[in-house]
Amino acid sequence: MLNTADSLCGESQDGYMTPTGGIDLRASGIISPDEWEGTKCFSLGFRAKISNLLELGPAKRRASPAKFKNPVPVLTFRKKLRAAFQLAVSSGTSRAATFVLRIFSGPLLHPVGNERTNEVERLVQQLSSPRSSAREEAARVLSAYASVEPSYRAWIAREGAIPKLVPMLKASGMGGRCAAADALGHMAIDPQVRMEIMDADPTARLMKLVRRRYTYRVRASCTRALARLAADPDNAKLLLQNELLTPQLIKAAVKLTDEISAAPGRYVRERSKCALLSATLELLARLAVHNEVRDAIASHRDFFALLCKKMYFLDASVENSAMDLTVQLVKVETLKAQFIERGMLTHLSKTWHLASGVAQVNALRVLAELATSPTTHNIIHNTIKTSRANLSRGRVQALFGSFDGGEDSIGVFNLASCVPLNRGTSSYLHKSGVAQTVMSYLELKDPRIAASVCRLTGSLAAGEEIRQDLDEGGALSYLAEYVFWDDFEVVESALVALGKFADSECCMDEICTPEFLEKLFELQDMDGDSLICAALELLRLLARSNSVKETLRTINLHVR
Repeated sequence: MLNTADSLCGESQDGYMTPTGGIDLRASGIISPDEWEGTKCFSLGFRAKISNLLELGPAKRRASPAKFKNPVPVLTFRKKLRAAFQLAVSSGTSRAATFVLRIFSGPLLHPVGNERTNEVERLVQQLSSPRSSAREEAARVLSAYASVEPSYRAWIAREGAIPKLVPMLKASGMGGRCAAADALGHMAIDPQVRMEIMDADPTARLMKLVRRRYTYRVRASCTRALARLAADPDNAKLLLQNELLTPQLIKAAVKLTDEISAAPGRYVRERSKCALLSATLELLARLAVHNEVRDAIASHRDFFALLCKKMYFLDASVENSAMDLTVQLVKVETLKAQFIERGMLTHLSKTWHLASGVAQVNALRVLAELATSPTTHNIIHNTIKTSRANLSRGRVQALFGSFDGGEDSIGVFNLASCVPLNRGTSSYLHKSGVAQTVMSYLELKDPRIAASVCRLTGSLAAGEEIRQDLDEGGALSYLAEYVFWDDFEVVESALVALGKFADSECCMDEICTPEFLEKLFELQDMDGDSLICAALELLRLLARSNSVKETLRTINLHVR
């Protein structure tokens, strides 16, 4: 098969290989553009061989038996191919063909004998081989399986791979160290497996391999493994016992940013630097949940400016890791102000509107964190409004679908209140039942999110259909109750939201009791110009109703 594969494929105008059988790997969605870009360093013949596997593989599959004593996860053909490509990109051309054939010759051609019973067990046993090349090969294949199939991570750990992978971090060859670090990093995504890896204590060796005297590829794999382990805050705190780790990571990120050319990813060396930079930023993001790391980054004169620069990188992994770190850093008010001053809101808004996948999610997270501060509401609203991009239904669904009612939802509620509603978006939200969702949060009366929910209610009331739904659901009664709270931010948000319902005279008559109007006049003596202005504006709107005027006369109050 491999000798004739070159004749089955040809090179397209953009340099990508497509089998003559009509299978386009990129169009099928099996291989991402970044993965295809990474294979450009290989020969045309080698890329043709991998492409041809997609055409020849499915015909070789056999039906699996219906019953097994201990059923285990099965890799689909799509996931096998992704594993093959990850091996090809992460290894050299001379060894990539061997690894790809290793994956497809066993589990693909013999699913019953290998995949369900002996394949992982045999690979784990191969980690104890006296030959270093065999150990490296087994670690790479296990790493590829763990990267594409979540259930394989626990299965590999149960077979006893962790105690054999950790000593490989001290292997004589850099390839073995890199393969072991990759395998541990992919397995550490599973929380339970992460605990088992920490019990084996690989952190000291991993941190030693992060030093500058090792290759970029090894440092990137070890840094990524540390980042996966640091996803647990307790593990992150354990890593921070090394006081030199944070300064070392900051220094490495700054140096790599200066070294990477204007077109990252064009050459193998540049791609390795980008991989290391992405892993370094990811590890900093995991450590930045602790205040001392955020303070250390904030005290660095140039790091935050470079971080903003990384968001414009052509390399997607670097950009996503930079946004992941930014989510933690903008929790510091001074850095939040710097971020807005540098004009990054426009870039984030466009990324949220136009990007997809991880980039869109990360942009939404940063915008939501920025929106937690009331002073940024108008800035975010104007930025989104002037970004000249229509807010698609998918973006609206992702935003409003991220409500969970927790303390982290404050920024999401505030961001949703900053989104300008056009007729199409308002109609879609009306049909999706957003009014009922908001009503459920109004009924909670949770002090953590009360102000944000009131603000969102007022924003949604700009749509006529949604305002009618909120009227019928009794939103005005809840907003009137919030006016009597002691929290001035909640009171101000409720007053502004009630002002959006001022045209609904029949509903306003229900809440405009003498006690409510007296409360509005009492608020004029409070501190805070914005609160006083909100109370006066609501009184002005209410005074247009004859019934409200009659109520005001009964309590001997004069409205100017």
